[in-house]
Amino acid sequence: MPRSRVVAIRTQPETVGEDVARALRLLRTRRAPSTLGTWVIFDTPRTGPGTATPPWTLDAVLSLMVDRAGTDRPRVGSIGWDPERTADEAVARVLARHGLGAETLVPEGEESRRTVPDVDLPWLRGQRAVDPSVDADLAGRDLIRCGALVRDPDLGLRGAVDGALRTVARPDELHRRDPQTMIESMQLHDAVFAGTVHLLDATVCGARDPGRPPVVHDLLLAGSDPVTLDAVAARVLGYDPERIPWLRGLAEATRRELTPGSIEVTGGGLDLSATAGTTPHGGRALAIRRGTGRAAAEWLRRFDPARWLGRLRRRGWIRTYERTPWGRLDEDYRRAGRPRIGGA
Repeated sequence: MPRSRVVAIRTQPETVGEDVARALRLLRTRRAPSTLGTWVIFDTPRTGPGTATPPWTLDAVLSLMVDRAGTDRPRVGSIGWDPERTADEAVARVLARHGLGAETLVPEGEESRRTVPDVDLPWLRGQRAVDPSVDADLAGRDLIRCGALVRDPDLGLRGAVDGALRTVARPDELHRRDPQTMIESMQLHDAVFAGTVHLLDATVCGARDPGRPPVVHDLLLAGSDPVTLDAVAARVLGYDPERIPWLRGLAEATRRELTPGSIEVTGGGLDLSATAGTTPHGGRALAIRRGTGRAAAEWLRRFDPARWLGRLRRRGWIRTYERTPWGRLDEDYRRAGRPRIGGA
């Protein structure tokens, strides 16, 4: 089996737009684009630094797609996008800047718009009591998925596989995370799209655990295979991918290799031979002062200390993030829909 290719590029706010373009160029294949067009799908909402698609990644991809496609503009959407409740102001400004609106995607689609892919999925069929279906608007198109690399206390990480599953799996299936559901959901995903590119922003990696700070890695990761992409992402976060049960199970079921020698990493941003998978690779945590002040101490005495300390830490990390180059770039997007500094 040929080695999977993953692109890893070191980036900075000044060059992130150019680096996204370079990552996509390095992943190009000779396959002709789908005649039906392309979906650009992003994650939302951001609950803190590095917890969902940042505006600069989406902006760079849309700039490339609009310039290349001309009048045939890409369709843009997100699972659970709700402009009234969960819209990210910075992302909304990026969409407006490109004259695009985000569509709210439902994995199965409305009943009148469902299609059943030509793939045998006996486990999912038994779980759903019907043939697994997807939104007909997704079928046969190319996919560029813009996501973020997020640390997760239960799963180890949420990255490309999580994004792929969210596109086709029901919410209850995502929560269960049983091995066979994940395997067949990945098969469903592969059968739906003509071609896929998964772009993981690892510039600032957030955490679903409020007790852990964001970590700055200054990395962009990209690949067409979400399983091997997450194997590389795991090593960025300091994990051995073969010791993450769900990732190892997916790799074994689909005959993929997770060892460093089986994955071709290009782009010059990461050397897997120097990454043992036991310590974070090149990341630096955002530091905050430990003092909580009198008002905070009073809250801690009156309420659950762990809960309120977690909230205080998160607020401190957000304030620290806002003073970093990535935080300042984020603020530029939130205010104006475009960066103050170049490259995006």
